[in-house]
Amino acid sequence: MLSSPFIKHACEKPYGYAGDFEMVLKILDKEIEGETPLAKLLNMFIWNMDVTRAHRNRIDYLVDKISNAVAQKSRMKILSLGSGPAREIKYFIERGLSINPCSFTLVDFDARALSYSQEALLSAISLNNLDIVCEFINKSVRQIVKTKSCDLKFEKYDLIYCAGLFDYLSDSFCERLLDIMYSQLNPGGMIIASNVTNSNYYRYVMEFMGEWYLTHRSGNDMLMLAKKLEKKGDTSLAVDLDATGANVLLNVEKSKSLNPAFQQY
Repeated sequence: MLSSPFIKHACEKPYGYAGDFEMVLKILDKEIEGETPLAKLLNMFIWNMDVTRAHRNRIDYLVDKISNAVAQKSRMKILSLGSGPAREIKYFIERGLSINPCSFTLVDFDARALSYSQEALLSAISLNNLDIVCEFINKSVRQIVKTKSCDLKFEKYDLIYCAGLFDYLSDSFCERLLDIMYSQLNPGGMIIASNVTNSNYYRYVMEFMGEWYLTHRSGNDMLMLAKKLEKKGDTSLAVDLDATGANVLLNVEKSKSLNPAFQQY
């Protein structure tokens, strides 16, 4: 099994935790990897599991959400919490389709992930000659909950998303984090949070092969995490499910024109 670079990386955890930014890059880019036919076959098997395909679908979903948001407003402020390699922002920049000026704040506890994304994004911005500002903040979710701020300045954002972080957090911690994210959301803004669903049929493959453990949640579970936010004003809650069924994305919209509602999927 360890002949597969993917499985080997998952087992050895060179950065000290599962799902590090290099693992994410393998999920996105490394379908055929390995020195032997068996290694390549194992890598292809992992790369094509529903849960890894769902991760790639999630990137496309976020690119569309970012593109739609930026098209509607100049100087849109976007926050990525647990940003990792920030491939969705890179893809968005590379599209270069009439992009309005905007800014991104990337927050991650791993300085190496921030260093990687900083180099990739600043290079893409320069190459495409776009008016985009990026700020990189080395901060953990525990520090965020302690300081009650996602960033360092208690700024307000039009879009805040957290993709792949809730999978490792308890319900109570997710609720506290959502509350902080909501407090830094502009009226009309949106929060997006993703989670691997309990329809992840490869759960035991991940746990056995890579000692990679997640907290699985259904769409209704995600809605319940955000239920308290309805009491804070006009808030719309909805969930989207990716095509594989292995990833659910919670959408929380702060809007004066919409009544609070649960939308089932």
